[in-house]
Amino acid sequence: MDARTFIDVLDPVHFHGALPFLEGPQALQQATGIPEIHPTVRVFYRQGNNLEAFKGMLTRNQFQNKGWDFEYNKLPDSGFGEDLYGDVLVVACPNVDKLDGIRAGFERGYRLILADKPWIKEPSRLTELSDILCRSEGKTDLVDLMTERHELGTIFQFLLVGNEGLFGELLKEDNETGIQKSSVHILDKSHMGVVRPPQYFDIGWQGHGITDVSTHLVDMANMLATGRQESPSLSSLTLKGSRVWPTFIPMDDYNKMTGSRGHHVRMSPDYTMRGPLPYFCNGEFGYSINGIRVHIKVSWNLNGGDDTHESVIRGTKAIIRVIKGENDKHQRIFFLPRGSYEHNGTSLKSYLKSMEPRFGPLDVKDSEYGFEIVPQPGAYSSHFQHFGEIAKESLRRLAKGDLSHQPLENQRVLAKYTIIMKALENAMNQTTSNERVRSD
Repeated sequence: MDARTFIDVLDPVHFHGALPFLEGPQALQQATGIPEIHPTVRVFYRQGNNLEAFKGMLTRNQFQNKGWDFEYNKLPDSGFGEDLYGDVLVVACPNVDKLDGIRAGFERGYRLILADKPWIKEPSRLTELSDILCRSEGKTDLVDLMTERHELGTIFQFLLVGNEGLFGELLKEDNETGIQKSSVHILDKSHMGVVRPPQYFDIGWQGHGITDVSTHLVDMANMLATGRQESPSLSSLTLKGSRVWPTFIPMDDYNKMTGSRGHHVRMSPDYTMRGPLPYFCNGEFGYSINGIRVHIKVSWNLNGGDDTHESVIRGTKAIIRVIKGENDKHQRIFFLPRGSYEHNGTSLKSYLKSMEPRFGPLDVKDSEYGFEIVPQPGAYSSHFQHFGEIAKESLRRLAKGDLSHQPLENQRVLAKYTIIMKALENAMNQTTSNERVRSD
């Protein structure tokens, strides 16, 4: 048996498929304890799907001279062929095929699968997801690439919520919403060199927006509500309401974003060629978990500056707010005590002082949202780096043969997609297609 570890990539239509390769094979060996990682990466692609984003990412400076050799292999028109087998599989294929790719990797004997979100885009596949998660335990490490867990702002949310003396307890739903998470994204990033394939705007191929970015927000909310070491119970999840609505895309903007002419023929059943394309990329929903009310909102504007994010976590003793505005390079972290401002400020500074061996110097200053916690710039890592961090964590477990985390992580995946699919199903059932188009 070949003792080397082989890494393959499955149908990478998203540049996320390239990000685990920011470090070369030798650097990954040293960082993870894998004895030898083969430098040849087999990339399996399907004719007609867009490889340009993946290949374009690999031409960037930070990927140069890493020691990887990418070998491209065409997949058959259906299925995944006979050559898909190995040790580690990166799945960044179209959302419509994502779960099929994960299942194929598991059934072909891959020991580690790093899969980009979302794993499913429709409620009808929730049972299949549950089955794959169950069958994988003790065999294949299925890793949902939840990069937001590695954001410094997220890490401080967990630390502060976990300090009962400072934060108290999360508010229960009879009071206020305990956890609010929202983000605003920009569709047209052509000025940044981003070309979106026509299929990106096909709901049948891409899925509704409510099923995509919200995976990160729900993942963080559920972990805050249950704790880092507790798995969320499906019976503890109750949907309160949901809605979806479109962003309307004029033909000229569509052509600029995709580099093509005319709307894709499978774009949307609601599009009639008489006006802008209604793209259902927006969604919001409320639910409760363990008696804590959560509100999630993700929206996409056609044009604008940088993406933005806001989290508000309400406790009995304090409110935590994490904000990334259009002009912010990093997430900003705020802590607003409900009691004595001066006394709690002293306690906060004392706690942060104890964190400096991990994060370096932490400044505290007054702001409109209470105390702002200001880490040094070197404490932050980038969105790209977070993929590499997850890859290294996963490879370390692979080197040790450690699957002890599986029951907890698999239950988190199932709970996350369960509430998201309930939100989508509810939003789609409450209005007709035409009403949804007008609901902007």
